[in-house]
Amino acid sequence: MVGVAEGDVVEEEDLQKLPYLKAVVLEALRRHPTGHFVLAHKVKEEVDLDGYRIPKDAYVNFMVADMNWSSGRRGSWRRARGKGLT
Repeated sequence: MVGVAEGDVVEEEDLQKLPYLKAVVLEALRRHPTGHFVLAHKVKEEVDLDGYRIPKDAYVNFMVADMNWSSGRRGSWRRARGKGLT
């Protein structure tokens, strides 16, 4: 396991050697995003989205905090090996 010696300051070049730190930060941002809403988007043409009619020129907003909470994602951090995190 690669780490930083006790008492040493973590330098930028050390970050590539600390994949679990990256995984923890990404998981923290997934669970608690810095912004709960992204910028509103204007609909260019009428569209049916999962049974909801969204008229042209309407504004839609996405709640980022809810986007990553589907039941299929639970435990996905355990399957992260080989995906650039560890």
